[in-house]
Amino acid sequence: MLDQITIIKFTPSGIIDENFLFEGMYVGSFPITNSNNKNVINNSCTATKVVALSNGTYLVGGTQYMSNANSAFENFTVQRILSNGAADTTFNYGKAFSAGFDEASDELSDIMVNANGNYILAGTTDRGDQDFGCMALNKMGFLDYSAFGDVSKKYGITGKTQTGFAKKNKSGSRKQCHVTRW
Repeated sequence: MLDQITIIKFTPSGIIDENFLFEGMYVGSFPITNSNNKNVINNSCTATKVVALSNGTYLVGGTQYMSNANSAFENFTVQRILSNGAADTTFNYGKAFSAGFDEASDELSDIMVNANGNYILAGTTDRGDQDFGCMALNKMGFLDYSAFGDVSKKYGITGKTQTGFAKKNKSGSRKQCHVTRW
């Protein structure tokens, strides 16, 4: 059974907004699909973050759990939905954006909107020792390759970067860390 999420939208007066999906709420899988859009990610996703945007849309973000014959890993996943709860077809062609750091266990913890209106996804990435992972998406829902400074650097041309939380100690291991909010 896939995990389900519940999203309930209220009006400013505290009443359930019945114009939002099914009588004011959505109970179902993440990512959210429109009835005419069957491009669903076929693995389990959990939603952990909702960000209201100034244009009346919402970003819903979380973690996608994926597996294949050789390995299992997790990716950052984010989707923009309209004020009525339907998937926004102008964001990543109406699908959820999902990406990770080289088959690591990546968990999305927070989403920020920068001064340009682009989205910064932050969380942890783990291939044996937890690192900080960060991705930048443009407003259209694709990796922003110019987001992390000098494009000649290794991470600048990918739209994502990762770095260790702490230096390794004498035994060669790091302290385990988890991003909860920045």
